[in-house]
Amino acid sequence: MIDITNNSKNLTLVAIDIAKKSHDALIQFANGHSVQMKIENSLQGYQRLWVECCKHPSVVRIGFEPTADYHRNVAYWFQQQGAQCHLVSSLSCARAREMLYQTWDKNDRKDTSVIMYLLNQGISRPFFDPLVHQTGLPRLC
Repeated sequence: MIDITNNSKNLTLVAIDIAKKSHDALIQFANGHSVQMKIENSLQGYQRLWVECCKHPSVVRIGFEPTADYHRNVAYWFQQQGAQCHLVSSLSCARAREMLYQTWDKNDRKDTSVIMYLLNQGISRPFFDPLVHQTGLPRLC
């Protein structure tokens, strides 16, 4: 069977566990090297993560669970930088965590590895922001 979702040899995958004050991130470069980091929920934190992602020239695909509205800022900024942003279902994460770790308990590092697993398997959907594309907004006369 051919994996059509990750057939690019030049793909950097980033899994982010989004929280209110800081985010945990796991970066997997095309050469297989991985970097774990914690970034603050600020422009400086996003820039620090982006600089780390750009150390190896490649397409950057970022995956995250939808978390209240905190994921919208993250997705917007990274899409403006040229990254592909993907949503990973919370239910998929819960089931994958149970499968991979035989437990339902969770922590931030475990969550990033579960999101990374789902990204590698192609179990995610592209993030679409209706506000950016101005769809779903009421029309004013």
